Amino acid sequence: MSTTTVVIGAGPYGLSTAVHLKARGLHVRVFGSPMASWAANMPEGVLLKSPPSASMLSTPKSGFTLDAYVRQAGERQLAGRDPVPVEMFVRYGRWFAEQLVPEVENTLALGVDRQADGFHLKLASGEELWASAVVVASGMDGFAYVPEPLAALVPEGRGDARQRSWSPRTERNWSLS
Repeated sequence: MSTTTVVIGAGPYGLSTAVHLKARGLHVRVFGSPMASWAANMPEGVLLKSPPSASMLSTPKSGFTLDAYVRQAGERQLAGRDPVPVEMFVRYGRWFAEQLVPEVENTLALGVDRQADGFHLKLASGEELWASAVVVASGMDGFAYVPEPLAALVPEGRGDARQRSWSPRTERNWSLS
């Protein structure tokens, strides 16, 4: 039986989860591309609603805050309620990954099947593996099916989300309110 824990997703939650699991001594494999969904799907120039002090990835180690990244990268310091540009947050997340989760594997998980002794995963790379536990932190995009009650919220109705051309970057009336 495998003792590997798999984290699917390399956004803020996936990266933070991986760091905490590694700190507990677990063998962790992370699949995804660091901050890719944020970089590809958030409108350019958008500002995070949270202040800098609340716009950080979680880690049991000190020195990996947004402020630490900004100082190390030589970017403009943010204070108090200064808005955090999404582009800065993406750069911070990627820096966080490079420092604390450099083993992120840039491949997608195509399937997860629960078995009696763990989980069987199929990856886009062709690899198949067993894991004792799986954390899904895949974000909010790429759903293949939209349930009927939510269909009206999706710009092109319901159905196969992978066939849609809509993205927040192309939506003219995007609102974060």
